Amino acid sequence: MAISLPIEFEFGDDLAVVGKPHLPYEGQSIVTGTYKFPYDHLAGQKLFAAIKGCPHAHCKVTSIDTSAAEALEGVKAVITYKDNPQYDTEEILVWGWEVAAVAATDPFIAERALDLIEVEYEVLPFIIDPNEAMEPGAPLVGTFPDSNVTANPSRNTRGDIEAGFAEADVTIEIETGFLNSHTQNTIEPVTGIAWWEGDHVYGYDQNQNPHGSNRTYAAQLGVNQSRCHIRATSGAGGFGGGGQTNEPVLCGILSKMTGMPVAISRTRRLHSIRRRNHYSCNGWVKMGCKNDGTMTAMQIKWYSRGGFNAARGNGWEDVDCTYILPNVEQETYGIATNTGFGAGHR
Repeated sequence: MAISLPIEFEFGDDLAVVGKPHLPYEGQSIVTGTYKFPYDHLAGQKLFAAIKGCPHAHCKVTSIDTSAAEALEGVKAVITYKDNPQYDTEEILVWGWEVAAVAATDPFIAERALDLIEVEYEVLPFIIDPNEAMEPGAPLVGTFPDSNVTANPSRNTRGDIEAGFAEADVTIEIETGFLNSHTQNTIEPVTGIAWWEGDHVYGYDQNQNPHGSNRTYAAQLGVNQSRCHIRATSGAGGFGGGGQTNEPVLCGILSKMTGMPVAISRTRRLHSIRRRNHYSCNGWVKMGCKNDGTMTAMQIKWYSRGGFNAARGNGWEDVDCTYILPNVEQETYGIATNTGFGAGHR
């Protein structure tokens, strides 16, 4: 036999969190400029990294010469895309993608060294408009071998969509075009730092998924996960694009070459390319309703403006949790363009 007991609870003065106003612990230090972002650690004991980005939206690297940069006083290490497992590819799909990087004793020396790296490119056709990318016979962005659209959509269904529309007294169809994307311009641009102590690597980055990213960092740096100690520290929320930019991998590679901590802070311009930005969808919706307002069916096709990685949004949760729908069918396609990371389709 179940016994029901009355539950009585009142907020007491002795409670420190429940029932009390709560502000993030780092809020005051952020607004007063005293918060330590990843780039702020080990000041005076670190080298400064800088990245040479590609000047074309779509191209192939045909040759690269780093000898002049290596000879510049103050430069401690130079690497190319071939040395970094994150972007070991000759074909570049977006402006600003990394082709080389340096570590130097001063950030201005590092920037000067980038100018001395000579790179030759084979420029390829590019597309930045998703509508153009979807056209038959459009030039290939380079993400897929024979199209700019994902071959198979992500698909969710429930019930019988045809039967649902047959029950409807009113059917409505609407299509919306693509909107402009908006970028993850957080308080600080993308930063990171890494250093080695024996065969263990340590560091800091901005991240909303520290455990998952630490596994990735360990794999890319070639160490066991138990020897990878890169921690998240940041003053900004994720909102679909927080972290996962892998700056500690670049810093870790340069640190291993130099034997010193290496830090990097991207420019705002490169930050917008490397961060996972919010891209929009072109949506087609068909909805069936009865005269009393009851929804009987909804059919949806979304074409996500997905950047060079052709990311596609998953709106199933929005549909599933917002409406009482016995019959629904949703398909989502990713559209590849020669623009920055696509993610966080809100």
